[in-house]
Amino acid sequence: MTLKVVIHQTEIARMMSPAGDVGRGAARAAGRVRDRAKRYAPVNTGLLRNSITSTKKISVPLQAVYTIGTPIPYGLYQEEGTRPIFARRAPYLVFKTKDGRWVRTYSTKGVPAVHYLRRALSELSDADFR
Repeated sequence: MTLKVVIHQTEIARMMSPAGDVGRGAARAAGRVRDRAKRYAPVNTGLLRNSITSTKKISVPLQAVYTIGTPIPYGLYQEEGTRPIFARRAPYLVFKTKDGRWVRTYSTKGVPAVHYLRRALSELSDADFR
């Protein structure tokens, strides 16, 4: 028995185009990961949650690469967390709380990691591409 495989370059190009099956599936999966990340992101004002986007990064044949994230600088600290913060250039850290009070302290506990992006990506499944 002989098996013959024929690869049609035009058919592969059609499937990999943004309007093709692979391109649409990748866009759909990126959108679903983005939506999950928004759901898992911590909310105070909603700025972080509303800034999470999925963007097609490069458009090269046979590749569909998307970036999912936020341009908000503190998004990284919410994702990864921070170590305790100590005063370095002054004897105290001084900052204003949400309720308008001024606080003076030697250190803070830092910010615990939320991993909203990592969690959203870890739930990616083949069903997300359909």
